[in-house]
Amino acid sequence: MPPSNSAFDSEIERVSASIKKLSVFATDLNNASDELGKSISSIETVLQSLNIGIATWIVMYSEHDHRESSNYHQRHIGYSKVGNRWGISLRSIHGNSDQPGEESEECWLFNDAPRWLRLEGIGKIPDLLDGLITITVETTEKIRSKTAEANNLAKAIAQAAGKNTVRMPAAPIKSTVGGTMMAGATGTTPLEKVLEVAIGNAMQVQQDGREKIFNALALKAAKDAGKGKK
Repeated sequence: MPPSNSAFDSEIERVSASIKKLSVFATDLNNASDELGKSISSIETVLQSLNIGIATWIVMYSEHDHRESSNYHQRHIGYSKVGNRWGISLRSIHGNSDQPGEESEECWLFNDAPRWLRLEGIGKIPDLLDGLITITVETTEKIRSKTAEANNLAKAIAQAAGKNTVRMPAAPIKSTVGGTMMAGATGTTPLEKVLEVAIGNAMQVQQDGREKIFNALALKAAKDAGKGKK
């Protein structure tokens, strides 16, 4: 039996009222989401100005099925390069520990990620900043160590400056600072050329090291300043 006109009209009025309420709430939700996006963009602007250039990921969620299969699922927040842009990022990973090459990953810049994932990630940003500080300091220490190696190499070569040539292998060799020097056709390379390469690499490593130290200190200061305002 079809509904009476009065019952049908009541249902129409109820649907109409729900749509109006939903429209108001949806507008409020979108405005709140936009405000969150602006806050994230402000944090990203500070991080980009520090020119850190080191990818860091923090686990937000991890699930591993040990009983029935070896499937796992993880969600991370990080600072990484997505496409051509560095920024705060979110990613979801699905895989199987028995098939490491079959892992699937979805990655977004924070403001492009699904809304529910952004809500999960916002509370992990302090942990992400701590992770960035840690990896920046560790990278700085590695660079300083390599700088010492490069300096020792440069000194050793400089002490041999009395010789006209340095015997080099016919095949390419890797220097201790990561560069590659090619042997000449005759198997010798002028000492001046070797010295120029070694000292140039050492100076570049030193400059990079100073920049990383500055970045770590600036990031820590920004975080401490944020705590002081609370």
